[in-house]
Amino acid sequence: MKPSPSSILTKIVVLALITYAAAMLAGVRGRIAAAEADEAVLEARAEALLRENLTLEYELSHAGDSELIAELARARLGLVRPGEKVFIAD
Repeated sequence: MKPSPSSILTKIVVLALITYAAAMLAGVRGRIAAAEADEAVLEARAEALLRENLTLEYELSHAGDSELIAELARARLGLVRPGEKVFIAD
């Protein structure tokens, strides 16, 4: 028996739809991978901002503490007390 032209056309259409669906699936997988990478970057940034926020809250709550002020002056500004000797390690 010879296949009818409508049967061949149906097979071609189904094959085209399967090919199109496979191409779309590959594109979606690529977008999912990119979104997951973006999510990881954003989570790391959010964690860093959370740590920074906690540090700033601590510093703000201890704003009048002279020891904290001295520590911050040393760490951030490189200041030293009169008569103190600073040793720099290479």
